[in-house]
Amino acid sequence: MPEQGQESRNIVVNGQRTSMRLEVEFWQALDVICERQGMTVNQICTQVGRRRGTASLTAAVRVYVIT
Repeated sequence: MPEQGQESRNIVVNGQRTSMRLEVEFWQALDVICERQGMTVNQICTQVGRRRGTASLTAAVRVYVIT
């Protein structure tokens, strides 16, 4: 059962389909960032994924959104 206030979405990172679960507020903020940058969620997540080191993609996206 999903946690309260979280949403799962299917995304494509480096050409690979995957899913990611984030709090609704993080998805909303990520959508705003994508609009401002003129990029898609897939493109942003691919960039974040390439720079994340050993962190999970979800954790890396959360840090990206906050910073």
